Order: sequence, then structure tokens, then C-alpha cells
Amino acid sequence: MAERKKKGVVAPKYQQTVSRATPQAITALVKKLPAEAGPIEARKKALYDLTLMISNVTQQDQDALLKTSEEHNLVGILATLLKDAEEAEREAEQAGEEATEDADVSAIKVGRKTLGMDYVATKLYVLTLYVNLCFIGGAEQLRNPPTGMELLFDTVLETADESGESGDTLIYYATAGLHNCCLHKSFAECANSKKNAYQRFTELKARCELCPQKEEHGQSPAAQTACPLCAVSMWAGLCLTHWQRYNKPNQWPPVGQLVNGVQAEAEAPAAEPPAAEPAAA
Repeated sequence: MAERKKKGVVAPKYQQTVSRATPQAITALVKKLPAEAGPIEARKKALYDLTLMISNVTQQDQDALLKTSEEHNLVGILATLLKDAEEAEREAEQAGEEATEDADVSAIKVGRKTLGMDYVATKLYVLTLYVNLCFIGGAEQLRNPPTGMELLFDTVLETADESGESGDTLIYYATAGLHNCCLHKSFAECANSKKNAYQRFTELKARCELCPQKEEHGQSPAAQTACPLCAVSMWAGLCLTHWQRYNKPNQWPPVGQLVNGVQAEAEAPAAEPPAAEPAAA
């Protein structure tokens, strides 16, 4: 019987045809990601192919994939690619160049079609790769400098709630990634360094209140995960739970975190009990 593929998270607009995610195939695509490999459009195309390939990795290839991604520092390469994509887009806007089908830093060629791939879309694919690396056991790689976990935190903290569908999608993937990283003290350490992390996770935890079917979804883990509002709410709540767990015996919420817009301060030490009066002779 053919082995069943273990599906990861797949970003929108993917074509569901892909080569098997062998170490050789992964290595070939990873080598196309650095700046010296070619223009930004070609690097984005490699990112697109790699994200799709890893989302369809089979159980038997997972260990080899994790080893390959660690050897090539895939997490760091992706972080650099994202910065370069943002810079290329900014330079094109400043130059006032009209994008054409042959020279557009915000698009890639997929077969005969042109697929829009601006900075936000590129970030979505990078986050998807991070989430799927965690999904198959590679969360540790996101904790190594340059830390992918830092990018996940910054996405959650800096993406405004009113940024529309694209912003909601970024928050969904970033929160999923942080949920996969939160079972480690490094998560608490990173969260402690972000002064608005506690308040932001608390806000995201309340997102399920916006779902008209929250009670129904709460009875089914599959339905809860499939609903963007309920899934983000669940993941944010678990992030808070494990953050507090690894923050002990320190104060909760942590000192320096914003709580309802006010910075939490260190608790005053308990007052010493008064000295007992000497007993009468």
C-alpha cells in the first residue's frame, strides 16, 4: 500500500503538484535562496517551490529534511530573503519603475502564469515554511540565531487587527508557529523581551468571541483549528499558559509587560513582621 502523505499547512494559491521532498531536491532549492544565487524573482520562485514541497513531505523523508534544513541554516536564509524582498520592493517604488511581466519584483513565473508575490505574500510563504518545519519536529531550528521565532513574534505584535484579510492570514500563521515553539524556556525569554507580548496574546485569546459558531467549534478540535478566529484564540491561550509555566517563579504578568496599557511593576516584598516584645519576667 502506498504511504499516506502527512499534510502540513499550505498557504493559499498553491498548485497541488510537486516533486517528492528528498534531501537532494530540498538542497537544490535551498541553494537558490541566497542573494548570490540570482535575482529576487528567482529566489522567490525557489521559496514558492520549497514551501509547497515541504508541505507535502512524507513521513519517511521528514528526518532527512530536518537534517538538510539545519545543515544549510534554512531558517536564517529565509529571514535574509524576506529582508531582501522588502528592500527590493522599496527600491522599485522609489525608482518609480513601472512593473512589467518580465521585470517585476512583486511577481514570479509559475509555468506560463504570473503569480503576484509582493512582500506580504513572501512573508506568508516564509511563515508557512517555519510552521511546517515545526510541524515535523524542527521547532528547535527556529530558536537558533538568527531566530525565526523572533520573526514570528514580531509578525504577531506588529500586524494590526484592521490590516484586512492579508493581516489576519499572517497572524494565523505566526500564532501557529509560536504555538509550536512555546514548549521551551526560550519562548518565555523571547516573550519577556517584548513589552506588549502579554497584552497582544490576551487580545488574540479573545478572538473566539467574534466567531458566531464558537460553542460548536469548541466541541471539535478539528473545527476549532479550521476556524481562523477560534484557532488563533486557542493558540494564543496556550502560548500564555506555557509562557507562565516557564516564567515561574517570577511574577505574572512579567515585570515590564503592558497590562491594559499599563506597564507591570515588580511586586513589593512582603513586610517583615514586627519583632516580638520580650516576655515579662
